[in-house]
Amino acid sequence: MLNVDRMLGDDDDVAGNDAGRARLRRLTTVLSLLAITITTGVVMLILVVDETRRHPVRAQTAPSSQPRSVASPSRTAPTPEALSAPVTDGLRLKARLSGHWWAVGPLVFSPDSKFLASCSVEVGRVWNAATRRIVKSFRQAGGASAGCPVAYSAEGTTLVLTDHYNTVRLWDVASARTVRTIRVPGNFLSSAVLSPDGRLVATGGRSTRLWDAASGTTIATFPEPKGTVSRVALSPDGKTLASGGGDGAVRLWDVTTRRLTATLPAHAGRDMSTLAFSPDGKSLAVCQKGVVVLWDLTSRKVAATLKSGEWADQLTYSSDGKTLAVVDTGAARLWDVASRRPIATVAGAMSAALSPDGETLATGEHDGSIRLWTIT
Repeated sequence: MLNVDRMLGDDDDVAGNDAGRARLRRLTTVLSLLAITITTGVVMLILVVDETRRHPVRAQTAPSSQPRSVASPSRTAPTPEALSAPVTDGLRLKARLSGHWWAVGPLVFSPDSKFLASCSVEVGRVWNAATRRIVKSFRQAGGASAGCPVAYSAEGTTLVLTDHYNTVRLWDVASARTVRTIRVPGNFLSSAVLSPDGRLVATGGRSTRLWDAASGTTIATFPEPKGTVSRVALSPDGKTLASGGGDGAVRLWDVTTRRLTATLPAHAGRDMSTLAFSPDGKSLAVCQKGVVVLWDLTSRKVAATLKSGEWADQLTYSSDGKTLAVVDTGAARLWDVASRRPIATVAGAMSAALSPDGETLATGEHDGSIRLWTIT
């Protein structure tokens, strides 16, 4: 005889086991989802903290009450030196230009200070500095990056554009067309300058070269230490080419004879990031790690050193040579050359240009805007 009670009991045990397994599955699912949620939250928190550290957002102050050190979104967090740099009330914000969607790269004023060229990833612009309107735009052929302005010709009719890879373009401002393209070997272009008469282009990168601007052909290559990435500058009279790079030394070349005339040793063994002649050609400013070295080219001795952030990579003199603008990893700084004293600081600026008339400082920002400052 079948034991019905026993059979029913067995069924109850099976049902109980099934229910237990179901509860266990539900619990496992909940715990898994909870673990995923917690992990995602931790990852997002890490990303937010990292982004905040790299791009700190600071309150904007109204122009009428502009502080002595103006903070703006930056590619890197401003250094303590940038935020605490001694400055005077030397700047007044007069305009904000909006025409880029991404961070603003190098800025260049025209020789008459009437126009400002700017670039970002998507497009380059030429602005009327008085009306604050875009008058021209430029892009690379094929929709590639816009290319960045590095210099105007002396008469202001041509812009020198580079992609920092291997291409220099001479761009006619009036027609908004590229009139000459130069391909630089080595797939790295660190700098490019146009001679005052517009006939020569000098480039730095894996090698230092002089090019004929009309034909785009190489006319001279200057020897550099092996492995050095060179930066270049041409003197205002076009007779001297300065080049320097990873070894920290600066070499001065005679443009006509192509011969080395002098070597300025590295200052305290520091790498060199950029360099610029003063408008009278008597001194050379050299950016090295943590300092800007001012060389007297007559005596070939260091005349002064100016403190900068970790890595200064842009230099601009006013046309009278009295003011020097320096951009480093933490700020754009204005210096009075004669007294070697800071005039003003814009913390967090990614790029800057000083108008040749010495009246306006333009700063490029991480949010795609450009700010124009009156130098008071």
